[in-house]
Amino acid sequence: MIIDHNNLANFETWIFFKWVFKTFVAVMLITNTFNITMAVFDVAQNVITASAGIISGNTAIDASALENMNDTLMAMDLGPLLGVYLQSFIVQVTMSALASLSL
Repeated sequence: MIIDHNNLANFETWIFFKWVFKTFVAVMLITNTFNITMAVFDVAQNVITASAGIISGNTAIDASALENMNDTLMAMDLGPLLGVYLQSFIVQVTMSALASLSL
């Protein structure tokens, strides 16, 4: 019974092509894992370098900045206000999580 089905007559050739393709993709990924990782870090470094020029401006908050922010928030509709609230909430939760990790 085993010998009857062991002559590869019942198999499709697509199985072998699929296996060769999967093996090729796996070998290429494993071979280039270091290059892929370094590319991710290089992109992150470029993003940080590009954002350094933006952050280097004046970040001081005074009374006029708070009044401008208050006026801007008063002029917003409900949808954008909910978006600002959600973003502020996510930043607060993230900062709390990071603060608890450093303890």
